[in-house]
Amino acid sequence: PYLIVDLKLCNRTQTPEVEEFVNAFDIFYFELKQVLFHKNDDLDSLYNRLNTMSEVYQKVNNSFDLI
Repeated sequence: PYLIVDLKLCNRTQTPEVEEFVNAFDIFYFELKQVLFHKNDDLDSLYNRLNTMSEVYQKVNNSFDLI
C-alpha cells in the first residue's frame, strides 16, 4: 500500500495558527507533567497556559472556518 498525500491539504494545515497552537500545547503539556509528576504545584501558571491554548485553538478554528 502507498500513502497518497494531498500536498494542497498539507500546505493548508501548516499555517501560522496551527504552529502557534502546537507551541501552546507543548508548553501546556510540559507544565502539566511538572504538576503531575514533580513537586511543582503552580496551578495558576498551568491554568494560564490552558487559557492561552484555548485562545489559540479558537484562532485555528477561525482560520479553517470550522465553527
